[in-house]
Amino acid sequence: MNYPQQGPYGHGHPQQPGYGPPGYGPRFPPPKKPKTGLIAGLAIGGVVLVGGGVTAAILLTAESDPTDPVPVGQAYADAYNKRDVDTMASLQCKPDPVEERQKWFNEMNQDNVHIDSVKQFNGSGTFASIEMQVTQQTSGGEYAGGPPYQKILTLKWKDDRWCHDESLSRYGLP
Repeated sequence: MNYPQQGPYGHGHPQQPGYGPPGYGPRFPPPKKPKTGLIAGLAIGGVVLVGGGVTAAILLTAESDPTDPVPVGQAYADAYNKRDVDTMASLQCKPDPVEERQKWFNEMNQDNVHIDSVKQFNGSGTFASIEMQVTQQTSGGEYAGGPPYQKILTLKWKDDRWCHDESLSRYGLP
């Protein structure tokens, strides 16, 4: 005769799966931990990531506020006095062609015009006028006489920089 297998304690009850030793009740798997913290953390991380990307895109594509235009006027005057027509053209919003620059160079050297001083004359927002004190010199570099005269270099804030938005005269002056 076959008797049911006895448990470790000699009781005549067969051992059933999912139950511990007799008298301890059934053993069930531990309850699952809630994933609320994980989900909240991922959601917050996603919002921060997207917000950072949007902020970076706005900052990288936004135009900056105009800076002081006088250094650009001074750079123009320095380039003019050195007869550096390429630097002068680089300060234009749309540089004049190379052929025009050669004309400037020839006329500047022939007439010995010199820019003595630069100061802001007028301006607001994205436009500025730079007053340049201009004199004419002899071939030896001495003052040629006659009163100095003023030329106005008009600058425009365009593409995050100050630039001259007009063609220059045959002397390379505004």
